[in-house]
Amino acid sequence: MSSFFLNKIPKETLSQMAGLVARGYLNSAQQVLCGLSLPKTIKEKVQNIISHPNGNSAQEKDLDIKERVTAVLDTNQDCLEIKLPKDVMGIIFLYSIALGASKVLRCLSQEWYECQIPFRTSFQQYVKNGVITVIDAKAMGFVVNDEPPIDVVEVAHHCNRLAPYVLNGAGFSLITIPQGVSIEKCIDRTKKLHPFLMYLGINLIQPLRMDEEEDRKDHYSSAAASSSRVFITNGPFAATCSESFTFEKVKSIVEELGCEMPEIHEYFFQLNSLKSIFQRSILTDSFVWCSNGTIKKPFQTAICGCSEEDLVLAIQGRHPNECSNIGSAGVIRFNTASK
Repeated sequence: MSSFFLNKIPKETLSQMAGLVARGYLNSAQQVLCGLSLPKTIKEKVQNIISHPNGNSAQEKDLDIKERVTAVLDTNQDCLEIKLPKDVMGIIFLYSIALGASKVLRCLSQEWYECQIPFRTSFQQYVKNGVITVIDAKAMGFVVNDEPPIDVVEVAHHCNRLAPYVLNGAGFSLITIPQGVSIEKCIDRTKKLHPFLMYLGINLIQPLRMDEEEDRKDHYSSAAASSSRVFITNGPFAATCSESFTFEKVKSIVEELGCEMPEIHEYFFQLNSLKSIFQRSILTDSFVWCSNGTIKKPFQTAICGCSEEDLVLAIQGRHPNECSNIGSAGVIRFNTASK
């Protein structure tokens, strides 16, 4: 049986302890732990957590420690306990992910954290096997201070549910859209890091400047005000691949799968990163709708990658009505950094 309890440990104390461990000061974190009034069994569990944090970066370790310690600490002697069978806990956990509430409820019990373990394991396997390709700002050559941490549980959940619908099992990319980096700036930076990489068809994106009169946004040189991560399919959803479908029909199919249609800058960061870092070409068999790819009026642009040699990034662009093989990828956006 599982116990739900209310956790009253000061956030400042937990943040201090997690931050010390993340920066490599384990002994100092242990001193903070020794100053807490906790039962011996709870203190031993916390000691084990801070001694063996999960994650590679300091940010990942910090978040992991906060999640796991919050799940086991009980500093309130008059806590409310509700007993639930473990299988019921698992069902609630799955629904909480779908509702985006798993983080809100993660402090409820140790068993709640244990429900996450299969997802964490799956995420590691997906990355190892190439099902998910992770590309962060550093890999692109950019430094940002607001890059959201990877919620491996949520990403693995979305991978599990969406994988059967992606055409030809193309997999997924988890890509950072860096703060202040436009398509134009990304191209300039990539050329400096990979001077032998050639660009073909980028002029198809540059005319998006013409759209400024439509929505007052320059899609080529404008940049995001804050960093985000996007989880995007490496190919279209099979159900969207029909030349007879209208934009509205394709959009409804993507939304039924719990996703949004990617914008043209998200496609570009995906194509550019996979080609420049991994020498991989994607979206080579089908054109894909761009939700904001407007030139003169909405939804006039579809793009497609090209299977060129390793040192060439080529992009084709057409009016959707001219494409016999067209569909839409799907994207899930993670927009906020952990506080």
